[in-house]
Amino acid sequence: MAGRGVEWLAMARPRNPSPWRVLYVAPNEAWALMVKELLEQDGFLVMLRSAGIPHMGPSAPHELLVPEAEVHEAQERLAEALVQLPGGPGRGAAPEGEALP
Repeated sequence: MAGRGVEWLAMARPRNPSPWRVLYVAPNEAWALMVKELLEQDGFLVMLRSAGIPHMGPSAPHELLVPEAEVHEAQERLAEALVQLPGGPGRGAAPEGEALP
């Protein structure tokens, strides 16, 4: 009977058909928010997650995640978006006080 409970629990656990995947790791929260905004303008769902030590706060690296189903398309757009950002390839320096990725 105990095995039956475990089977039920496994069946009742919701499955996520589109898990989130890390698309990019930004050097800080401000940079992550700029990239997130550019991707969202093109209709991508984007989630941010701190990738550093909790006490680092906004200066910690941040991961940008997208649904697995959108990862390839988002990678292409990300390459274009990084060129558009201040400090991106061929665009000069990063905003004052911010590190380049």
